[in-house]
Amino acid sequence: MEKKKKKAKLSFTGENEEISHHLWGIRKPYKSNDCKAVVSFFTKPTWQYIKECSGDRRALRGIDVRIYSQLEIRSNEDGKTIKVFTEDDGWTV
Repeated sequence: MEKKKKKAKLSFTGENEEISHHLWGIRKPYKSNDCKAVVSFFTKPTWQYIKECSGDRRALRGIDVRIYSQLEIRSNEDGKTIKVFTEDDGWTV
């Protein structure tokens, strides 16, 4: 009988990984400059779903952080907050 050689499988992180985190953010209210005498705000600072993401700082790639005052990575399983990024901290953990 011939012995078969086993080959090691290479797997890169994130390749077959299930999405288990989601990015949420609080959008800043913005002002309307249509009427100079009256300033009106169009949005309330409420939570907004942004996208599926990884569980680390790579989640901020492609996001315009200037329009958010706070960003959170939340777990898909129980909805608990994994990491918080705030504008005051300079978008660091």
